[in-house]
Amino acid sequence: MAKYLFAAIFSAVLYLGCTAIPDDLKNSPGDPQGNGISSSSEGNVEPPPLSSSSAGNVNPPPPISSSASNVNPPPSSSSVDMLQNRNANLIWNLTEDNLGIVINGEYAGGWFVSDDGGEDGNSRALFKDAVFGLAATAQNWTGEVQYTIRPSFYEYAYSAVGFSWRKDGSVAANVWGSHTGLCVEYSLSGNGDYYIVIATNGSKGWNEYRKPLDKKSSIGKVLFSFSSFAQDDWGGEGVKSLAEAKAISTGISFKGEAHSLKYTGDQTGIINLRSIRWDSCN
Repeated sequence: MAKYLFAAIFSAVLYLGCTAIPDDLKNSPGDPQGNGISSSSEGNVEPPPLSSSSAGNVNPPPPISSSASNVNPPPSSSSVDMLQNRNANLIWNLTEDNLGIVINGEYAGGWFVSDDGGEDGNSRALFKDAVFGLAATAQNWTGEVQYTIRPSFYEYAYSAVGFSWRKDGSVAANVWGSHTGLCVEYSLSGNGDYYIVIATNGSKGWNEYRKPLDKKSSIGKVLFSFSSFAQDDWGGEGVKSLAEAKAISTGISFKGEAHSLKYTGDQTGIINLRSIRWDSCN
């Protein structure tokens, strides 16, 4: 009799122990896709309604956010010493700058990823890390970025990588000076539409100034003059001029898009970046 009573008590304790869930684990947030990557587009706001003079586009995609985690660790004193012999126009070079971009002779902001997760999208842009493979951050970046853009989830699907002018991702209007353009050393393949974008602080930045990135099968340098940057014709109360875009700029991004009116199914692309400098490719 004692044997059966003990078995019954043990079974009851085991049942309660397996089914009790701590309060702090109930309804805990998680990644619905199961990939451990959080969206970096938090904080985007819906754009204002279009004026009657707009070209018929509606609900334009939100601005690129530069608030995501930077890729690079803080510089060491020995690394800072290396800047003394650096070309003043060089912003970033893959073989030298695992620490982030350089502005006015000092290490500044780092690289980030951004996507349409805040609009219930499921697009991704991921760095290829030499050690860890594809990741939202990387300390051993090969220069390659892989884009997966999914218009079936969000009609203005997009994903991007970019760099912040400042470590905290804040506005840096003074970085522009008298510079006239950016020379980007890159290759680009795949499907979708790609742009180099003046990323803004988001308060008025959904009508971004940008320039198309042409597909390139081999790595080479291309000069993007700021005077050739333009907006999509979204109308509304977005950024009104290139000067205003610079004044509220937080960085530069390389953005992939696949709008559902043009594309169906997943669109994938690969960009390889090698260097970025001011004004000239010489």
